[in-house]
Amino acid sequence: MTRRRRLGLVAALAVPLLLAAAAALPARIDWDGYRESLAQNASARLGRPIGLNGGLRLRLLPQTVLEADGLTIGTAGDGVELTARAMRLRLDPWWLMLGRVVVRELVLVGADIRLPWPPGPLPALGELGALTSLDARLEDSRLRIAGASVEGVSARLLAGGPGDALVAEGRLNWRGQPLSFAASLGRAGDDGTAPLQISGQASGSRIAARGVLLAEGGFEGRLDAAGADLSALLPTPRGAFTASGRITATAELVGVDDLVLELAGQRARGSVSLRLTPPAPSPVGPRLDAALVASRLDLDAWTQALRDGGTPALPIGLDLSADEATFRGAALRRLRLAVQLENGRILVPEATAELPGEGRITASGAGTANASEWALRLQARRLHEALLAMGVDRLLAGALPQGPASATLRLMLDERQAAFSDIAASVDGNRVAGTATWRWGDRPVLGLGLEFARLNLDPWLALGDALGGLDVNLRIGAERAMWRGLLIEALNLDAAAEGGRLVLRRGLGRHAGADLTASASGTLNPPRVQEALLEAQGASLGALAAHWLTVPASFAALPARL
Repeated sequence: MTRRRRLGLVAALAVPLLLAAAAALPARIDWDGYRESLAQNASARLGRPIGLNGGLRLRLLPQTVLEADGLTIGTAGDGVELTARAMRLRLDPWWLMLGRVVVRELVLVGADIRLPWPPGPLPALGELGALTSLDARLEDSRLRIAGASVEGVSARLLAGGPGDALVAEGRLNWRGQPLSFAASLGRAGDDGTAPLQISGQASGSRIAARGVLLAEGGFEGRLDAAGADLSALLPTPRGAFTASGRITATAELVGVDDLVLELAGQRARGSVSLRLTPPAPSPVGPRLDAALVASRLDLDAWTQALRDGGTPALPIGLDLSADEATFRGAALRRLRLAVQLENGRILVPEATAELPGEGRITASGAGTANASEWALRLQARRLHEALLAMGVDRLLAGALPQGPASATLRLMLDERQAAFSDIAASVDGNRVAGTATWRWGDRPVLGLGLEFARLNLDPWLALGDALGGLDVNLRIGAERAMWRGLLIEALNLDAAAEGGRLVLRRGLGRHAGADLTASASGTLNPPRVQEALLEAQGASLGALAAHWLTVPASFAALPARL
């Protein structure tokens, strides 16, 4: 038998023997005698005392791993509170065969880590002996700090020696999205400052902060971020983005100043602040606030983003300003909008904008993504231009006077309709009050219930073509109304337009001393009256017919009844 064959035979016999030994060895080892040694090794790697009070299970293949439960983890005087469901220790198999326990890696499973806030000062960083041999991994863990909680944390923490940086890298869940991160904290220098770098990636976006931890406490540095869609991380419009700014952090506040943000091709400047510790005695927890100033804003995109953002993890305050903006077809200037998001509700303490025609609109309201209630105020020197900018001129088409106007009203908005109430307006000196509704659908429905001091009916009757694509219900009242030169007092109209047909259910008024009652029906396109009824009573024949013909003197004084 050749030497090569003898070696092959020995190897063939040794492999099963080694496998059998690997299977039998764990059960034959008395691990109670190793508890103290294992606990000392784990404590040295974690930088805090550990007690092993539960079961111990060894697995030799494919790696030599010891699993332990029933852990007690003590404190290290740094304010960090740590518990874990279980611990895995990867052992050196060769040293183990010689009866010595050498831990190569420590893994905490189901750890719950509570970090102190505010953190302590940094001079002690230069002497953090507890961290000089830190080497640990986290799996399926939770991190809590300043009232905030992050789930699904899996990471590795490493500090190789007194001169090495403390390094952490891993992944976690943020707003249901997986996020990978890496951080490096260098050792403090003679001045007590320590370099810190943090980076993260999620949903195609990346963020990085570089700077120094200050000896007296706090952080200063630069922040840079970029990605394909900012809305995957924050309640903002969809679109690619880049952002950069100066970041500072204290125990109470993390702020980004000199922020330059480019989102979906629109550039803005501003600031962001994350308040971690509210001022006493406020019961409010952490809060995120942002202020942005832009030359142009698409307010429709921001509105949709706020509606689709769901319930944020913490309260958010947003202050938007823009020289020009668009909202549902309306052209706005000098926009200022304050928004607060909390507990699934949207609160707008104040929103102001200027309109063409020397107009100005002010709004405030609150609600949810599906329903809201608003208080509105409108002022304009030239009403026609303001209405044109708001996109409603198609319906009114000059029916309202074109002079100065002011109005206050309330708006209830939901997915089905917009309901206007408590309308109190002055249009070119004419008082207007009432309600209005607009219901969305394949064929929109407009409802108007308005009272006028003075009303010119001719422009309103010219709306026939504009009303062809929607249904209308009208209840109009006027103290004084004009129709083709006729003065009608105490006018009341109850009319509707539906499916291209026009119906005057009831019309009441007074003209030349006569009480008038009318009803009619017809079509809008072409405009045609198919049936009409007019009753007049109480005036003289001459006064009632004076607008159309001259009545002989012998008949003029006769009472008229039609």
